[in-house]
Amino acid sequence: MKKTLIVIVLTCLLLGLFCAPASAAYRGYSDISGHWAEDVIKEWSGLEVINGYPDGTFRPDGSITRGEMATILDRIFEFQGVSENPFSDLDPNEWYGSAVLKCNKRGILLGYNGLVRPHDTITREEAAAVVARALGYYGKTTSYRTGYADSSSIADWAYQNVAWLTEHGYITDSPTYYRPKEAITRAETMVLLDNMIDVIWDYTGLYNEDFDGNLIVRASKFMLINSHIKGDVIVPCGTNEKIILCNCQIDGEVLNPSGAQVQVTDENGVTTVITSGRERPVQSGARVNRLRGGDFSLDQRERLQYTGGYAAHGIDVSEWQADIDWEKVAADGIDFAIIRCGYRGYGAGKLLADKRFHENMEGAIAAGLDVGVYIYSQAISEEEAREEARFAVDMASGYDLTYPITFDWEYAGAGDARTNDTSREALTSYAVAFCDEVESLGYTPCVYSYISLSYDNYDLAALNDYYMWMAIYYDKPEYYYHYDMCQYTSSGSVEGIEGRVDMNLSFVEF
Repeated sequence: MKKTLIVIVLTCLLLGLFCAPASAAYRGYSDISGHWAEDVIKEWSGLEVINGYPDGTFRPDGSITRGEMATILDRIFEFQGVSENPFSDLDPNEWYGSAVLKCNKRGILLGYNGLVRPHDTITREEAAAVVARALGYYGKTTSYRTGYADSSSIADWAYQNVAWLTEHGYITDSPTYYRPKEAITRAETMVLLDNMIDVIWDYTGLYNEDFDGNLIVRASKFMLINSHIKGDVIVPCGTNEKIILCNCQIDGEVLNPSGAQVQVTDENGVTTVITSGRERPVQSGARVNRLRGGDFSLDQRERLQYTGGYAAHGIDVSEWQADIDWEKVAADGIDFAIIRCGYRGYGAGKLLADKRFHENMEGAIAAGLDVGVYIYSQAISEEEAREEARFAVDMASGYDLTYPITFDWEYAGAGDARTNDTSREALTSYAVAFCDEVESLGYTPCVYSYISLSYDNYDLAALNDYYMWMAIYYDKPEYYYHYDMCQYTSSGSVEGIEGRVDMNLSFVEF
């Protein structure tokens, strides 16, 4: 699934270059059967990125111009800023004019004797030079060798670029002869792009993904954790600001022609956590997430699977799930249930029992499930948190708990909620008070949270001694700090429960 993400950002990428109108999108070109680039042409055409001609042909051996190549690179890399026009043969108002001047400003398309020749076909050695420069390689070393039988025909200014692209696997169409002076064809251009581009990432935030090939980062702020990139990381855009690659295995190189701040480090070097739309200072001393996104996947039922170690599948329920057939739940692959014992109201602050707690506990245990307990907190003091802990322990007494007793404090989302002005220091002290009280009464404590609450409203280092249960509604562990269980959806479906239910994974064998 090499190009699954490219369609998001490259649709219409080459419109007006070597694309025909949309009506000529791939339906089976009459002139590519048996062509050496047939598979690549079909793949890219299937993404509606590069189309053929109205007569049903693709013309794979046709050429492209220097102006077209500049526009291709600009649309992929989103270059910023243009140079003053130094070329007597360039009209900046032409459709390719801005792209040519952007490439010139970045030292990618240089021209010769005041001419850029935008309408001339681009040769294979010229194409290699501009692509290598766009990727941040300017032929400064002499360590690469092409291995081509016609290497002596490659111009000195292009030789290292050709050799570098060949060494990196970007040029693969001509293993014996490079033919540097020949015009690069439409098919050869497609193969060069195909070898160069695996994923283009446009989205600011923190991610935990494995990438099977080269990763082009166009996001302004991007953090990647615990990931394996089986290729190069390319940071090409003037819009890039900060890129952090933490605990990542990078098989290739980090290429940074943008000049952005790129940090390759482990957690000891991270001072800023990049999340959706913002940066947050790292919480010093807090445990760090080491789960790998590549170990997670969704099965056909949208249940999250984890192959990196121990994993148990669970649900959490309350009186809102009404009647539950616990035998059917157990038969549907559920290992544990965390059951609400009660809640505190956000208005008067009264502490109430869940109406179905005992029914659910007895049913789950009888069906052979491991069980834990949670209480929905709206505590506004340490004493209220301790009161909730004693309430939960009292409700759970007499049951054989395997999973912890959990403190679930959340913002109520109401303008008159008594908890609205709770500070980070206060909330952290409530969680610690709850956990200490649970522990003193002989039970295992846990803290439930969600991403924004934990980043902004908890001192996570103060919670290092307790289990963490996080609501992370992604199919990857895209959160910087440590957790032991995750609630990954509130829209799960389980036999024996009518309607939606929260689904969980535990990475700890309690």
